[in-house]
Amino acid sequence: MKPKSETHIDFDDFYDILDHLEIRTGLFLLKKDLDLLYSFISGISMLEMNNKLNLKNIDKFYDFSLFVHQKLELQTKNTSWFGAIRYEFGSDEKGFNKFFEYLNEFRKK
Repeated sequence: MKPKSETHIDFDDFYDILDHLEIRTGLFLLKKDLDLLYSFISGISMLEMNNKLNLKNIDKFYDFSLFVHQKLELQTKNTSWFGAIRYEFGSDEKGFNKFFEYLNEFRKK
């Protein structure tokens, strides 16, 4: 999705961070790679869980795994969004792009 601002990142909003990451990946990650994205999101999630960050919209993201499983029509629910996307599309740029395709669709719901 389009960030709130092209020049300013709202570091208090999880989705705004991801919007900027999608458009300007090099500011956050070495390259478009699902493994790197997962590590980035995991780090933010750990900080949030330990009350080091207070991010808007991160709680909404927790339902994303279920959405991905439904989208991919997976019977098993024992993997995260990461495992499901990586299994179906790989961990390179294709998986990275699919993550954002699904995330943007999820957010429109």
